[in-house]
Amino acid sequence: TVLAYIFLNERMSAVQLVGAVVILVAVLIMGLEKNEGSETLRQIS
Repeated sequence: TVLAYIFLNERMSAVQLVGAVVILVAVLIMGLEKNEGSETLRQIS
């Protein structure tokens, strides 16, 4: 939700919003499949 507020405040394009959501969902799915969500987030960041 914090990222969403930042995107809205900066008035980013809808394409960038969708892209960010897709990336976040992909990360969550990968984390759930591997049962290593925290490690997946650490590798990306």
